[in-house]
Amino acid sequence: GLVGLAAAVLGAKTVLTDLPYTLKNIEANIKANAPAIATHGGKANVKTLDWTTPQKHAKNLPKKIDFIIASDVVWVDWLVAPLVATLHYLVNQHNQQASPIGDDDPAVPNSKPEKEVCEMKKSSASSRHDPGRKKPLVLLAHQTRSTATDNHLWKLLSDGGFRIAEVNRDRHHPKFRADKIKLFELHHS
Repeated sequence: GLVGLAAAVLGAKTVLTDLPYTLKNIEANIKANAPAIATHGGKANVKTLDWTTPQKHAKNLPKKIDFIIASDVVWVDWLVAPLVATLHYLVNQHNQQASPIGDDDPAVPNSKPEKEVCEMKKSSASSRHDPGRKKPLVLLAHQTRSTATDNHLWKLLSDGGFRIAEVNRDRHHPKFRADKIKLFELHHS
C-alpha cells in the first residue's frame, strides 16, 4: 500500500486494495499516516479485491475510477491472467457505471517484453490524464523476475486491448528511480 499512501499524502483520494489477510496492516499504515494525508487534503481507504473474483469485490469500490496504480504486482505466472482480467473488468465493466466527473468518489490506487509479443512504445511526452476520459489510466511499476512471466503479462494485456507504453526514464524523478524498476502506462481503447 506504499504507493497508494504516497498518493494520498500528495492529496489524492485513494482506495488501497489487497486480500483480506493484509487489510489490518494496511489500515494501521493509513492510520499512522492520517495526519500527513489530512494535511494535504487526501483520503485513503482500504478494500478487499481478490483478482480471482473481481466482480464480487468491485461492488465495494468507487464507481468512478480515474487511475489504477499497480506496483510490484507481477511475480508469479499463475497470477497474471487473474490480474489482467481484473484490470480489464475495472477499466471496462465496473467503470462504465461511473458517476459524472468531479464527484467525491475516490480513485483506486497493484524488462521489456519481446518485440514479437506486443508493440512497446516509449512514452516521451508527458501524458496528462484527460479528465473527460471515461476509462481509467492504469499505471504499472514493474520489476522483471521472470522473462516468461513478463511475456505472458504483455501478451494477455495486448490481447485484452491494452496499449502498453513504457514511461521514458527522463520522466522519472532522479532520486526515486531504479534500473530494475520500469514504469508503464496501460491505455485501454
